[in-house]
Amino acid sequence: MVLATVHRVKGQEWPTVVVHHAADELYPHRLAEDDEEERRLFHVALTRAKRRAVVTCGTRPSPFVAELTAPPPDHEVVRPGGPRPRVERAAPSGSRSARSSRSSGASDDPLADKSTVVPGVGMMLDDNGQQWTIEEVGPEGALARFGTATRRFPIGAKVVTVGRQRGSLQLDPGDPDGLAATAYEALRRWREVARSGKPAYVVFDDKTLVEIARTRPADTSELARVRGVGPAKLEQYGDAVIGLLGDL
Repeated sequence: MVLATVHRVKGQEWPTVVVHHAADELYPHRLAEDDEEERRLFHVALTRAKRRAVVTCGTRPSPFVAELTAPPPDHEVVRPGGPRPRVERAAPSGSRSARSSRSSGASDDPLADKSTVVPGVGMMLDDNGQQWTIEEVGPEGALARFGTATRRFPIGAKVVTVGRQRGSLQLDPGDPDGLAATAYEALRRWREVARSGKPAYVVFDDKTLVEIARTRPADTSELARVRGVGPAKLEQYGDAVIGLLGDL
C-alpha cells in the first residue's frame, strides 16, 4: 500500500487507487484561486488507477464528484491513452444544493466574482496572444487598443486578462470608471511575480487584494489596516504594493 499526496503521484499508476476525503473544502481547495487547475488535480488523482478508483467524500463532497456520473460537456474525465477507470463512491454524498460563494463565482464584491471581469482603464485583455489595453470604459463595454488597432469588447463578452481573470465583462455600478478594477488587476499581475511559484494566497489572497484595490492605501500605515495584511507581509510586500498603487 502507498500513501501519498496527489502532487507526489503524478506519472505513477496502480491497479486500484483510493482518493480519500474528496470533500468540498479540498477539491477545489478552499485557498485555491483557479478551480480549473483544481479540477485537473482531481483528474490526476483518479487517473492514477489502471482499473478501479474508489472515492471517499463524507457528507460534503467535492462538486467534482458529481461530475463523475453526470459530467458537463467541457469536463469529461477520460484517462489518456487507455480506458476510463471504473469509479466508485465509497461514502454517501449528502445533499448540498449550492457551493460556497468562492466556488460558484458569486461574491459580495464584483471584483472577486470569479464568473465576471470588471473592466478598468489600463487593464490588459489577452485575446489569442494579443494584449489589448483598455483605454475607455462605458455602458457599451470597454474600448481597447492593440498597436494601432482599436476594438470594443461589449458587456457580456467572455474575456481573459493578463492577470488571469476570466469571465464575462461586466460593469461595477459602484465604480463606473473602473479605478478599483484597474488596481485589482495590477495587484494580481504583481502577485504572479511576487509569489515565485508558491500558491497565490501565500502573498495575499483575493479578498485582501480586493480590499486593497477598493481602499487604495496611500502608505504602509494605511495598508496595515487592511484585513489580511499582517506585520510579516507588510514588511515583505508593503513598499511594493504602495509603489504599485502610486503608479496607477
